[in-house]
Amino acid sequence: MADGIRRAALVTGSGRGIGRAIAQALSADHNIVLQYRARADEAEMAAAACRAAGAEVLIAQADIADPVSVAALADAALARFGRIDTLVQNAATGLHWPISISGWDQIAQSVQVLAGSFAELVKRLSPAMIEGSRIVAISGLDQKFAVSDHGLTGAGKAALDAMVRNLAVELGPRGITVNSVVPGATRTESLRRAMERKPGAEQPMVDCIPLGRMGEPEDVAKVVRFLCSAEAQFVTGTSILVDGGFSAGIIWTRQQRISMQAGTWSDRPLGQ
Repeated sequence: MADGIRRAALVTGSGRGIGRAIAQALSADHNIVLQYRARADEAEMAAAACRAAGAEVLIAQADIADPVSVAALADAALARFGRIDTLVQNAATGLHWPISISGWDQIAQSVQVLAGSFAELVKRLSPAMIEGSRIVAISGLDQKFAVSDHGLTGAGKAALDAMVRNLAVELGPRGITVNSVVPGATRTESLRRAMERKPGAEQPMVDCIPLGRMGEPEDVAKVVRFLCSAEAQFVTGTSILVDGGFSAGIIWTRQQRISMQAGTWSDRPLGQ
């Protein structure tokens, strides 16, 4: 922050993709607890980038679906840095199938990974937080719109956003802000795999984004960095979309926007 003191941040799911970009963005003025689940090699590469920016890094392997592992993660972070000033909950579940065929275990796992781990980390880390601390949760458009096979994930993220609003009220008197960031289609490894399963799906997706491109992890990281800065001290309990305008113009196609810009737009009903 502006006072030049290096703070400590815990970023879950920070070995790759959006989490890695967030950890690197915060490394300018934070030491980093870099949590990963399975890929130690990716975590090491992410840590190297953070260290290059001047951060001290603790690499922590943890399964955020496991309450014991989450507790150990919080304990390790506090043991290393004394307190965590910035918590970014980025790790998400990979459960993608219809709600109608899901069982209790799948539903519980989705909510536990997304909302349960967040609540547990806040419970364990917030007592040591001081005025000016920041908490940011990475949500998703699947809590706002129906997305194929994302019903469980969307439900978990909706719970996450509800927690954000309530925590903002609970922790506000202590000067701690709590917000969420909602990325749109962002070029990550998980999106790449999804596109491989659905050839030809990328361009129609881009056609629905007014800015005409998919997001990059760095687009999300810049917004998170702002929310974690002193400049965002009066921003709390809200959710910021980082989707290139997708949510604002979801019923428009790119061709319709091009026609409007070219002066050939008409007011006929869509589809005619």
